[in-house]
Amino acid sequence: MLRRGRREALCLEEVDRGASAPDLRRYLAVAPGARPHLAVDRHASLEGSERIAAEFPVFRVRDAPSGSGDTGGSAA
Repeated sequence: MLRRGRREALCLEEVDRGASAPDLRRYLAVAPGARPHLAVDRHASLEGSERIAAEFPVFRVRDAPSGSGDTGGSAA
């Protein structure tokens, strides 16, 4: 990933589907472009988000472990 002109190695961690409803709810609150793609209103209760959580994978972005050596780039 590029951030402020610098390349940064990151790691994606999948969130357990049973625990992802709060993340989906927050995503709907801050990402207007996502709303037409998720079958729940952004003002829905947490239970509404739990209803659809199993249908959508959620990932947390973390710093890559030091020494991973992967700085991205293109494969030629």
